[in-house]
Amino acid sequence: MRADRIPNDGVRSGLFKFPPDLAIEVISPSETASSLEEKIRDYATSGTSLIWLVDPMRRTIMTLPSDAAVSWLAEGDALAGGTVVPGFSSPVHEVFDGIARDI
Repeated sequence: MRADRIPNDGVRSGLFKFPPDLAIEVISPSETASSLEEKIRDYATSGTSLIWLVDPMRRTIMTLPSDAAVSWLAEGDALAGGTVVPGFSSPVHEVFDGIARDI
């Protein structure tokens, strides 16, 4: 969450009552398409500005910004934070450094 959205009295324990600015969902081998779709729908309908769907098996990242088109990124591409995390950029292959290719 952006710093300007943190309440003046700070962050307390428990659930936040507002959506994150960025949600990063890592697909597990046991993930079903319907459960993944439900998570993405929950983030999108709650007002999350940017969702990154990370697939370690395929080594891809799908970006779902609320203000632009969905895009698929592969290891030769760069992941950017857009308006949600201004200035952030990372080669996709670096996201997967240290993760075995056969997971």
